[in-house]
Amino acid sequence: MNRKTKSEELFEEYCRQRGYYLERIPESGKPTADYRIESSGFKIIVEVAELGLNDDDHRIVKYLNTKHTAMYATIPGKRLRYALEHTQKKFRLCKSEGLACLAVIYNNTPMGDHLDPVFDIDAAMFGDQQERFYLTQEYDIHHTQNVRGGNRKLSDMNGRYVSALAVLSKPAGAASPSLCFYHNPLALIPIRPELFSNPSDSHFVKPTHPDRFIGAWAGYDAPSASRGN
Repeated sequence: MNRKTKSEELFEEYCRQRGYYLERIPESGKPTADYRIESSGFKIIVEVAELGLNDDDHRIVKYLNTKHTAMYATIPGKRLRYALEHTQKKFRLCKSEGLACLAVIYNNTPMGDHLDPVFDIDAAMFGDQQERFYLTQEYDIHHTQNVRGGNRKLSDMNGRYVSALAVLSKPAGAASPSLCFYHNPLALIPIRPELFSNPSDSHFVKPTHPDRFIGAWAGYDAPSASRGN
């Protein structure tokens, strides 16, 4: 078995401290998700992905070591979109089990956050944000609306087996890891927020269709499930 990543170690610690049932899915010749977990009798397939340093990051680090300053730019949701695409490939083989699927993402690079709720997560899940304007004969510019662009991974037709994306973190001094959930309102099998109602966990939802609620999330206070996690 391959050595566990930092994200896998943290996720297993998270489940142990919450008392959730955790089962590692055996590796096979086909892409397979990492875990099955269970909370209050509700079973979930989980794929844990870790954002690490890529080739561009290594070049910047090397440049910083010699020049001390460097320019850094990124495309909204690019790194997260790649990770989400990777997890979706693992989930496709799990659809036959009829279980909710949770993509857990951990940022293990100092080169930017890559997990901003609007700049990255909203864009990666539901597509780029575009601003539409019109220009009058007097050259006045008027904003008309915000719309979705391309690069979306979840829609009415695709990726509906992805129930939610959750950001895994353990800040310095924290007693245990925590998850911040971003729920997919288009999911075939939603994950009820009350299943993960520990005070250190948090939940964000789209109160309407993501094409009509662009670039924003609404916080959700999860009521406690019967087992009180």
